[in-house]
Amino acid sequence: MSYRTNRREPDAPSAARRASHVSRREPVAARRPQSTRDARTYSRTKTASSGRKRIALALGAVCLLGCAGLAIGLSSLGFFEKNATPPSPASSSAPTFDTEISDSLTPEAQAGSGNAASSGQPGVNDPQIVMNLNGSQHTLVKQGQPYIESGCHAVDRKEGNLAKTLEIAGTVDTSTPGTYEITYHASNKKGGQHTKVRTVEVLASSDFVPNTKGVPVLMYHYVYTDTDQPSKLTSNYIKDTMLESQLAYLAEQDYYYPSYKELYAYVKGEIDLPERSIILTFDDARPNFLKYGIPLLEKYQIPATSFLIADEDKAKRNVKKYASEYISFQSHSYGMHKPGGTIGHGGLISAMSQDDIVADLKKAQPIVQNEEAFAYPFGDYTDTAVAAVRQTNILCSFTTEHGRVEKGDDLALLPRVRINGDMGLDGFIYSVS
Repeated sequence: MSYRTNRREPDAPSAARRASHVSRREPVAARRPQSTRDARTYSRTKTASSGRKRIALALGAVCLLGCAGLAIGLSSLGFFEKNATPPSPASSSAPTFDTEISDSLTPEAQAGSGNAASSGQPGVNDPQIVMNLNGSQHTLVKQGQPYIESGCHAVDRKEGNLAKTLEIAGTVDTSTPGTYEITYHASNKKGGQHTKVRTVEVLASSDFVPNTKGVPVLMYHYVYTDTDQPSKLTSNYIKDTMLESQLAYLAEQDYYYPSYKELYAYVKGEIDLPERSIILTFDDARPNFLKYGIPLLEKYQIPATSFLIADEDKAKRNVKKYASEYISFQSHSYGMHKPGGTIGHGGLISAMSQDDIVADLKKAQPIVQNEEAFAYPFGDYTDTAVAAVRQTNILCSFTTEHGRVEKGDDLALLPRVRINGDMGLDGFIYSVS
């Protein structure tokens, strides 16, 4: 099975590569000067060679014509001209580094305006645009099974969601083990460009170790530090140093982070996931997590989900302000994270009609800018709530009930593994191993 799109790759150096859409990694031969400095050296070498030829001609004139002939010969060659200058590097036919890079840009990038990424610095990603790949950047696929295109989210810190500009290119042939690439490209209204690349490795069945014990979806809440502690410390708070030790462990053990699309396909029995698969989620998107948690995820390059309460005052702003290539904002409802119900923790959702719940979920989606996952507020749900979740076509919905996600589970009622702030590293390792 293969995944293919017809979009032009922004970094394709030739028309032949653009037509093929094959994204295996290929070495690029350096056949020409690779920088402006190389071009100058190349030009000076030609100038020096020309000068030696002139001297040889002059010496020949000495032998044949004597001193008078020498003077005439040197004059004819321009040795006495005060304004004579060597050829300029700019006139050399050798291409410069900038020329080669600009040739590989999209027409929009070459014609862009107003920022460093699109004007004067070809090939530079615009820092105002943030792109986060869903799931692991290095995606693993078992030979013969379908490749699940997990997608990529793009946001401009000022303009907001750039989903409509997102273009994808690449082919993955899952019948053939090897390494492939999928390229994602986004642009903003000012012509700024940004590109991300996903590496897809198709493993032979004999080399792929599948997950057989279920996928732990970790549930965190808040993060605190020595200098910023809550007035009331509960098990929902984890100290930044403890969170860092847990992330370091996951990185050292080379865990795999499936996207929600991959998890959906896994639950449906369509694919296997690698043995050490895990998903990290942080509920409520409180400022302490945004401020202290996201930098740690970025440090260890571990993707995670922030379940956002969309009706909070700064929710829309925070999606842009705290945009990160390792954070996916997903829905924790629009206005249902409040009391008013009669079951469980007393969440409002248990007192709402199906139509009202559907309306709430749809209202949250454009703010969080995703619709792949949902976490029930307070973990409360009813049959009516589950029906509403299914009606909105959310891929994966999570409760607070303990357990790992296994094949055949109800995608509208997936369990999670709570990570308490006081459990320690050994307890964490036990929970995920």
